[in-house]
Amino acid sequence: MYFNQNKNSFISNVTGIIIVCISFIPLYNRYLTHQRVNRYDLNFTTLLIEYLLVIILVIIFFSRKPFKTESIFEKRISWLSKILVLYVSLSFVSCLFSKDVSRSLSLFAFGMIGPLFLYLIIVYRTSANFFNLNLLIRSFWISNILFLIIAYLFAFRYGFSSDLLEVRSGKNIYGSNSVIGSICFLLPIIFVKNQYLPKLKSANVILSLFGIISIIWVIISLSRWGYATLFITYFLISILINKSLSIKKIVIALILFILIMILVPRLNDLIIHRFTGNTSNISMESVYDNTSKEGRFVRWANAYSIMDNNLLLGIGLGNNYLVDPFKSPDAHNLFINLLLEQGLLIFLSFIAIFVALYKLVKSISKHYCNNKLKYLAISLGIGIFVFHFWSLTGGSHIQAAGIISAVKNYYFFISMGLLVYISRLLGKLNKIQESKTIEISGHQLTGFQITHHQKI
Repeated sequence: MYFNQNKNSFISNVTGIIIVCISFIPLYNRYLTHQRVNRYDLNFTTLLIEYLLVIILVIIFFSRKPFKTESIFEKRISWLSKILVLYVSLSFVSCLFSKDVSRSLSLFAFGMIGPLFLYLIIVYRTSANFFNLNLLIRSFWISNILFLIIAYLFAFRYGFSSDLLEVRSGKNIYGSNSVIGSICFLLPIIFVKNQYLPKLKSANVILSLFGIISIIWVIISLSRWGYATLFITYFLISILINKSLSIKKIVIALILFILIMILVPRLNDLIIHRFTGNTSNISMESVYDNTSKEGRFVRWANAYSIMDNNLLLGIGLGNNYLVDPFKSPDAHNLFINLLLEQGLLIFLSFIAIFVALYKLVKSISKHYCNNKLKYLAISLGIGIFVFHFWSLTGGSHIQAAGIISAVKNYYFFISMGLLVYISRLLGKLNKIQESKTIEISGHQLTGFQITHHQKI
């Protein structure tokens, strides 16, 4: 990654470094350990380091003046940002009424405040130009790639199917669910081969390799919902970006999807048993039966039965393990977990975030029919949707057992920040294109061409 020496790009340089460092967060939780009473105790040393990251983000935000942007999407951007602030503020109120206030506030400080300020820095403190966009996108890629590479190293050490035992014991901190969740944000961009952003075509080989090893991770994790997530990603990319969906492609994709689902028990024997020595077996039963055996429906039913007593503000962030019969860190469903831990008000504000994101992406698609940057924005939007599709059985943004799960919330806010950043850049380009032609070095250039000769 390279850095711009211009003072207007200082923020993007620092932000890019922070985004890359997010991939190492689980390592803090692994190697800076202390004596814990049980696996739900938060690591104090780790929390101090993570609080330092949050403090840095807060200082950066308040130490810089906002960049003013006259974008045609400014009203939608403003609404989205206000809803995000409301969402985080309500989460704080919910933490005050938690069953374990200190625990909820600890998770809130790092898992909610940090991502929010990172979003605000990207949107309001970073100058809108192509260089900064390239740097931020590259940082996001590098962070995801490093996260996956480290996950592979831990998986080879402790086994690919070690979530239940090894993650809880603190050995394998890169569990398959957390990794699949992070993969979701980047896969749509990889599937479109990133032909839409200037100066980044050279990264296609690396991104393609990342896409391959990401798919391999999903397969060897034996996550059937992960397979469904891959299919949904392909489906949405074909419809919204490539616009090449046909009955033939749908049939082929469905056949491959069904074959993989049927072959899961065989994959379990070949990969898990022979290469890792894990003797756990997945029988050839329906997805419904397997889900029931894993306890997800039991968790959901239990969460539903408790919601009535804590419907407005929930039981507190990170407190699912107090009421779950399996002592699970979350309900294995993001939306149910939101209702249970944070209550109805936070749940409704979260839905409002999705509505605001949808309207913003729709506006970008409508106003820029031929602009290639819009496809990058749509890819980011698809990544956000795909993650939350996966989270229907995969897990929440933030979990109690291990700060690793906050990584997913950081990637969620980064994706939203990049999407909004692109809309601001498109708004600037639109304003320049509408301006009169300017003579530079004896040549008449249109507003769009000017962007290649001077900073926006």
